[in-house]
Amino acid sequence: MNEQYLNPLPGITVFSRWFGTPSDGQKTPVIVLLHEGLGCTAMWKNFPSQLHNATHLPVFSYDRPGYGLSGDLSDSFQEGYLEREADQYLPAILRSAGITGSIILLGHSDGATITLMAAANNELKIEGAISMAPHVIIEQISVIGLKATQKLASDTDFVERLSKYHGSRTSKLVDQWLSAWLSPWAVSWEMDNYLKQIHKPILFIQGTDDHFGTQAQAVHIAGLVKSSFKAHMIEQCGHIPHLQAAETVLHQVTDFITSLNLPK
Repeated sequence: MNEQYLNPLPGITVFSRWFGTPSDGQKTPVIVLLHEGLGCTAMWKNFPSQLHNATHLPVFSYDRPGYGLSGDLSDSFQEGYLEREADQYLPAILRSAGITGSIILLGHSDGATITLMAAANNELKIEGAISMAPHVIIEQISVIGLKATQKLASDTDFVERLSKYHGSRTSKLVDQWLSAWLSPWAVSWEMDNYLKQIHKPILFIQGTDDHFGTQAQAVHIAGLVKSSFKAHMIEQCGHIPHLQAAETVLHQVTDFITSLNLPK
């Protein structure tokens, strides 16, 4: 694994890690991981290595500003923060990492939403996008799940356990993230304008027991994108498919990548 700190934009420091080595001239695509709303590279656990071994493609992961080992970001969760990550930070981070060839995006939760937003950007050389447990609309179950997480954060050692990954800023991170998604702007939040511009193949993965969203997310996406769209609901799986059903997810992802008919 190759770790490095990037400076994609003035005042922004981003921790990144490679699993596998990009080919000379980047002739094969790079899988780019985008972590969940309270996640970071380390919280993917063994999945990046498993993904690299299963696909034989290099995998690139980074901690978004304000998370994990990356530098702080003062306005992390203002309205429009996901759009900023997709439109501004992701392209800059890819340039800073020297990723100039084709990519496959794979995101989870917040990262899955960012993945779909970025898939609408025709300037990025995206071959396909894998979106695990995204939120493209706010359902009632989403609000219930957020309030349950808020109670978990106040009543248990939830914040203390997360501090292993985010350090002294963990409590602030959790509070700001929850406050954002329970704020008035989030009630009517959607990303239809992005979905309508997607022309890249999409793989959607979600657990049937996800406490933040239902199959309505997949139905909404399918009705708007202008590309091939495959949805897989995993039985008896919650919000973290890549850890709770790793074998199934790896199988679905490798099949999807094979279907892209990428150059070897």
